[in-house]
Amino acid sequence: PSSAVNDYTSQDGRSLPIYLDNNATTPIHPVVAAKMAPLLSSCWGNPSSGHVFGRDAHHALDRARKQVAGALKCSVEEVVFTSGGTESINHAIRGTALIGGGKGGGHIITSAVEHVAVLKTCYYLRDNHDFQLTVLPVDEKGSVRVDDLKNAVRDNTKIISIMLANNEVGTIQPINQLVKVAKSVNSNVLFHTDASQAVGKIRTDVQDLKVDFLTVAGHKLYAPKGIGCLYIRSGVPAIGPLMLGAGHENGRRAGTENVLLACGLGEACALFTDDADLKQRVLHMKTMRDDLQARILQHFGDSKGSSSSSCCCVRINGDVDNRLPNTLSVSFKSVLSHTILGSIQDQVACSAGSACHSNEVSISHVLKAMQVPAEFARGTLRLSTGVHTTSEDVQKAAKVVCEAVEAALKAQSQ
Repeated sequence: PSSAVNDYTSQDGRSLPIYLDNNATTPIHPVVAAKMAPLLSSCWGNPSSGHVFGRDAHHALDRARKQVAGALKCSVEEVVFTSGGTESINHAIRGTALIGGGKGGGHIITSAVEHVAVLKTCYYLRDNHDFQLTVLPVDEKGSVRVDDLKNAVRDNTKIISIMLANNEVGTIQPINQLVKVAKSVNSNVLFHTDASQAVGKIRTDVQDLKVDFLTVAGHKLYAPKGIGCLYIRSGVPAIGPLMLGAGHENGRRAGTENVLLACGLGEACALFTDDADLKQRVLHMKTMRDDLQARILQHFGDSKGSSSSSCCCVRINGDVDNRLPNTLSVSFKSVLSHTILGSIQDQVACSAGSACHSNEVSISHVLKAMQVPAEFARGTLRLSTGVHTTSEDVQKAAKVVCEAVEAALKAQSQ
């Protein structure tokens, strides 16, 4: 772990909480920041310009594209820089659905556990462009059943969008199998996967996945916010542009490219392009996550620290055998997550699986789709480790969380 990333002191000297919310966003990696810094003053030209300033910017952009392509195991021509995950998702789904004028009559498939950017895009097409929409259920682990997808594909299905890994519980979907079965029913259907949470945490080889589109979000993998990309498989029919303008990104995304941020994404991808580097990163995050999980389970009565959800008051959500290496979704029975967060916010930064509005608790759509019992779902925390997380962080965080839960349970019993 880098001490620069792991410095829990603010610029004004305040002590900051331990950061375990890396699925929400990651800090810019020190190596990435160091590579970006000179570009602020030395690479400011328009990459479309023919003079030396433009050529320098164009070369930097080409390098970044090559680095991203290396991480995804695709060609540079298949990488389109965007402003982030949400834009990439909209471009893939809306662009495909609205080919030929988008007069309706088509069919879209997604799953019940997708990011809201996917779901809202699909709902928009259903409500405003007369598309039929199938939202696939998931099992109790958060996985899409292959047979459910096979039975849902129709002759007029235009696009399927199923995420590679879930942002809340970490469950990894069998994308390769899903693509194969979908195309065995309708060879013309196009398949998009939102890999925003997966890139940099698991291997994301588009040749293995067989997808037509793949979304990348820079700020989830130690690059800056405001940058991402959309992988578009070579040979896919031209999809409609999300924005109209000049012919940037080979005519697929109008607007002058943000060279600085694209270079940040490229450098972040270069950190795990080599399989050995990725394995080392994955091992570290998983070791930290597993230790955190074991400490919480042990505290509440599971002496083995297993992931079998055997504690009467603690539940581990998601597919514990097939999830992101950094993600721990843990539910505490009969307590409210916002109560825990309010108690620990100065010591540990993490997220909840439920929200409290006007004294009413709303459970996330992901936990609802997985049919997590309400008494557990209302007390769900998402703790996500990162490349900077240390054993000391884990020890302190586990103690803080467990004490907060104990205090909440004790307060309720009085």
